[in-house]
Amino acid sequence: GQTNWIDEANTDWYYDNSGDPEFTIFTPAQLAGLAKLVNGGNDFSGKTIKLGNDIQLNNTSDWENWATASPDHSWTPIGFWDDIDTSTYYPFNGTFDGQGYTVSGIYISGDEYQGLFGVVINGTIKNLTVAESYIYGNIGVGGVVGSNAGLVLNCSNSGTVIVSGTSYVVGGIVGENYGGQVLNCSDSGTVGGTI
Repeated sequence: GQTNWIDEANTDWYYDNSGDPEFTIFTPAQLAGLAKLVNGGNDFSGKTIKLGNDIQLNNTSDWENWATASPDHSWTPIGFWDDIDTSTYYPFNGTFDGQGYTVSGIYISGDEYQGLFGVVINGTIKNLTVAESYIYGNIGVGGVVGSNAGLVLNCSNSGTVIVSGTSYVVGGIVGENYGGQVLNCSDSGTVGGTI
């Protein structure tokens, strides 16, 4: 059966030390550790997370068929907002610097605010590529960020992003943008919707 990376999360790389607020991650489990920490209430304000290499979350040899044949691992977005209880939200408010590296193999079949990052409020996501991925949801679905009120800079997406329904937004880079900025980004993937 399929497993979720959040269940294999590694948070050992993180130590809460304001004197050295910069961290580098290298593995899928460490990236999932970031999701676990943010979704647990640590918004990473004033801290920077960097990628140290490309990260592949699934074997991508058959990624174009993931709409009907899911891969081994699913992904839990970094940051979320409960659309039913809107007072419950855990955004990413730090800086995530992909340093030109790529995160590939993201598989999501979820509900609201889906992407590599689910919710970014005062954060910055920059210098990152998302590739060979399938991201499906029904509110605010984006390749890089589902719901953005921060800054998304120098990012690209070449995966598939799909929203379900007739009244919710979808985008290759950002699904919905609430006063945030999306600068110098590009999308060459498939973006669409289903009813």
